[in-house]
Amino acid sequence: MNARAMTLAAALAAVMAGAPAALPAQVTGTITGRVVGGTAGRPVAGASIEVVETGATTATDSLGDFRVEEVPVGVYRVRVRAIGFAPVVRANVVVSSGKPVTVAIRVSPVAVVLEGVEVRPTFFEAPVDAATSTRSLGTEEVRRAPGVQEDVVRSVALLPGVGITTGGRNDLIVRGGAPFENLFVVDGIEVPNINHFGSQGSTGGPLSLINVDFVERADFSAGGFGAKWGDRTASMTNITLRDGGGERLAGELNLSATGAGAILEGPLTGNTTFLLSARRSYLDLIFKAAGFSFVPAYWDVQFKSTTRIDASNSVSFVAIGALNTVEFFNDDADDRYDNSRIISP
Repeated sequence: MNARAMTLAAALAAVMAGAPAALPAQVTGTITGRVVGGTAGRPVAGASIEVVETGATTATDSLGDFRVEEVPVGVYRVRVRAIGFAPVVRANVVVSSGKPVTVAIRVSPVAVVLEGVEVRPTFFEAPVDAATSTRSLGTEEVRRAPGVQEDVVRSVALLPGVGITTGGRNDLIVRGGAPFENLFVVDGIEVPNINHFGSQGSTGGPLSLINVDFVERADFSAGGFGAKWGDRTASMTNITLRDGGGERLAGELNLSATGAGAILEGPLTGNTTFLLSARRSYLDLIFKAAGFSFVPAYWDVQFKSTTRIDASNSVSFVAIGALNTVEFFNDDADDRYDNSRIISP
């Protein structure tokens, strides 16, 4: 072996010897959230928080807030235990390195019995004031439901006793009732039609205008709901929007099968957070490329700000807007006939 070959061999050995020290550290993220209890939603202080897969634990402060740092990126279960409340396991908590994941957990009060008992946390959460016909869906349950395309209304259609009129539309048929007999409530505010390209006199449409990343949970009730919700006789879907993250300004871009959007969230002041979303479909590009005689397109914008007054009270401002357009191309008699059956917004 000549001198040049010996020099190259020595350099290669040095690089291989130093390679393990250059490996990047494991990517981690942060889980933050708040634990409230009872129908009044009061903060639960001193609750035990455990990330099941890692064993990391912490406790809530006087405002019910908690924070778990340096959690490896992945999907986890968060178990909550508190004296006087039933244990709860929140599944499908997705941790990423981009921004802290925020979870809101509501626990139900139970009587404390001074004798030996065995308590097993349930996998699925039930609303505190839920009737027997009520089902609750979290953000990840909506996102992972098969065939719903991250549509919160379409995920409700998969529940037992719920059907749809035709494929590709969110016209729900619950217990034989017509679509206009369903009620949709967003953060306590009734929304007459929660879908893009909605039909007059109905509550359905092809696509929900609520961004799934805004949803904290969706409670669907097929009966037994209170008289305060009016004269709807089929069902009631109560969608609760989450609050914006209070750690720092953060955002994300997303791309789906029908459109693209962006989300921005973070603190406005010391006690106020905001959450902003905007989406735009590219259905018009697909329909034009396919040669359709009509081209639909939509925009939707959602905004929520929350100001925490004290440990038990807060004020929220919610704005939801949508714009739907349909462009028609009546180039010949066939196009004019086909377009005559299309309902224009």
